[in-house]
Amino acid sequence: MVRGKKNRYKVNGKLLKKFRSILNKSQEEIVALMRDDGAKIGHRAYQEAEQGKSMSLEIISTIARWYHSMKITTNLQIHNENINAETISDYDSWGDHGIKTFKTDLKDRIKNYPTNEQIPLYKIKDHLKLIKIIISSSKRKIVYNLTPTSAQADIIDLYLKSINETKKSVMSLSPLDEDDNYGSEIPSAYLSTIKNYNDIRKDFKDNNMECYVGLYQQPILTVEPVNPSKLTLDDTYTQGDYLDGVVPTDYEPEQYGAFKTKIDFVLYAFFVFDTSNKHTPEITYKNNFNASIIEELVDEDNFTYTGTKSLCLSKMKEYYERKYGYSSNIPTSKLEVREDISYSKYESGEDWIAGIEEAADDVIELLLNDSRLKNFAEYHDIAGNYNFEVREGREKWYKDTSKSHDGLREIVVALLSHDYKISKVVNLILTAGATLKKALDKIPELDPDYYDYV
Repeated sequence: MVRGKKNRYKVNGKLLKKFRSILNKSQEEIVALMRDDGAKIGHRAYQEAEQGKSMSLEIISTIARWYHSMKITTNLQIHNENINAETISDYDSWGDHGIKTFKTDLKDRIKNYPTNEQIPLYKIKDHLKLIKIIISSSKRKIVYNLTPTSAQADIIDLYLKSINETKKSVMSLSPLDEDDNYGSEIPSAYLSTIKNYNDIRKDFKDNNMECYVGLYQQPILTVEPVNPSKLTLDDTYTQGDYLDGVVPTDYEPEQYGAFKTKIDFVLYAFFVFDTSNKHTPEITYKNNFNASIIEELVDEDNFTYTGTKSLCLSKMKEYYERKYGYSSNIPTSKLEVREDISYSKYESGEDWIAGIEEAADDVIELLLNDSRLKNFAEYHDIAGNYNFEVREGREKWYKDTSKSHDGLREIVVALLSHDYKISKVVNLILTAGATLKKALDKIPELDPDYYDYV
């Protein structure tokens, strides 16, 4: 008896590699996990699949079913949320070959599909808490949600000058501990700063105005060495200059070599000037270059250049700006100030120093106000048939799924307990996927099988 030859289909190896990178696993680890789940597949077969070779429908389906069980499509713009043989190969049950993996190309998604990100804002009445925000942030964004009168403009000007002086000064979070000697000017300077801040706060109140403050981690593109061991130093000074003592003490020669693009984050402090409101506002940021898009950008179109680090950084920014419209700054046109949720309990900035449970309440409130909570629910396979597009639907989902075990709150508390800021916790949960898993894997208090029952 002669058996007919099995049909074979070309695998989309690049897509499989992307799936595996989301899980942050090696090929050997992926195959071991598949076998643990009962899949019949060998390392060689999986290796050939990632190489894009033609394989039997049985093997392709085995791989597809396992990746589908991992719920990773929330991290990619997959045309079909169900990963099957058609998703990862040119097999087509309708007989039409050629699969469109992504809905649109990267340029189109950047231009037309920004992510709405919520940035919570707070009233900061305590000057030390304001100092903490100023010192911890690298950049600032000023937003005017009012047209200031002449009197209001003068007050805002004083406030911004005070912020600049604080950023430039060496004042720490505990200024009175810096010098214990008699005659120190620190106590007087500290008290003077407090008085000026309190005077400005009073002027705000008298002029029916408020400054709301928030923190946000902006994903940006920067550069790193392709091979650090091959870097040299581009020194503009000669050995004689060093011997003559003409080289500035703070001078450091620049690195020279090949640099490639990488992802980094910069912490922004937001200062929003508005009329005094009953409800503390929040910002909706229509971010065209959110973290997931930037990750794709680096993965699919990684710019490399050879020269000094500063030159490579400049060329990299020029390249992505020209090709994709990229900017590391936050455009004011992409920001919308909204007055939705009351944070009266945190109006004095207590979210940064309050107990974990209080902060968790605030995080849950922010999550319920964002439709991207569906990402978290789908990643843990508990989305059900709830409508995540409206707050009522998200509230009902949370109420129903937390009856027996409040898994969402447990994750929130775990992250807050390990010094994750509120804005970072919100972002991790709303994006979900491998980024959240990686953060939770570093928390020893959580059971390794946590994802099985969340």
